[in-house]
Order: sequence, then C-alpha cells, then structure tokens
Amino acid sequence: NAAVLSSLDPADGSTRWTLDGGSGFGSDLSNSEAVLDDGSIVWPGPSGTLTGLTSSGVEEWHLDLGSFVLSPAVSPSGRIYAVTMSGDVNAIDIVDGVGTVAWKLATGGTTYGSPSIGPDGKVFTTGSQSVVAVTDDGKSGTVTWTFATDTPIAVPPPAPAAGRGAAATPRCAPAG
Repeated sequence: NAAVLSSLDPADGSTRWTLDGGSGFGSDLSNSEAVLDDGSIVWPGPSGTLTGLTSSGVEEWHLDLGSFVLSPAVSPSGRIYAVTMSGDVNAIDIVDGVGTVAWKLATGGTTYGSPSIGPDGKVFTTGSQSVVAVTDDGKSGTVTWTFATDTPIAVPPPAPAAGRGAAATPRCAPAG
C-alpha cells in the first residue's frame, strides 16, 4: 500500500513499468485496478483519486473523488463504478479519452465494499451495516433497496446471477 502500481509481464513476471502515486494510502485496505477492453487501466490511487492510464502506464486522466476509492467495477457498456469509503457511488464514463463523473450517489455511511454489477446492470455495494442495490438509469443513480444487518460488512457483496443473490459476512443477519 505504498501507492505504487506495477505492470508485470505475465510470461516471466518481469516489471514492464511502475507508477508512483506520490503518497501512501494511510490504510491497510487493499484494492485492485480495473483493466478495460482496450487495455487501459483504471487505478484507485491514494488520496481519494481514480486515475486512467494507458496500457503502457501513461496517465490519461485523473479524478479526485474526495475519499478513499475502493476497487472499481466495469459494466459491459464500459461505464465504470467507483465507490468511496465515505459511501458514495460514482458512475464514470470515458468521454474523448477523459474520465468524467456522470453521476454521484451518497448511500450513507462508511463502506469497505467495492461495487459489483448484476446481470441486469444493478450495482451492489455496502453501507456501514447494509447491502445496497443501486439502479443506474443512464443519467442518475437511485437506491433500489437496502438490506440492513446487525454487524458491519467489511467485504464486497457478490453480484447476483440469474436473479439469485447472497451476501456472506460474519454473523450477517437482518437487523432487528
């Protein structure tokens, strides 16, 4: 978590390139980048940033999302969903090679759950003590439903397949 991104050659493990994000994350929470269909990379870097890079590690765009960014998810249409630890879901489009926030939705409370995307395009994440489903109508996001739990959820929710879904957490039970 020293805010350094490295590209490794899958054939031999040698370093292709590295990018120094300039500062550490200040946390032991790990996250992963997303690789888009064209080979470009979306990196949740330090200090609340999301950075778009070419496949050779050259920065193309940089967004400040205001809070620690968790691992992004990419929809089949190419829309990127980035959730921050402060509970914001950000829908990001690449327009003329630049990442642009299409909409932002506060889901309430701290989250440690990176987003996942269901087969119907619904985005799933977590709140402080909940699983949250968000519907994207293309212009804005809306909380479709929230499932409250008795304990904090510290893992991302799985995306349901074919109408099925589950969230497994320690002692996960409906609140109340």
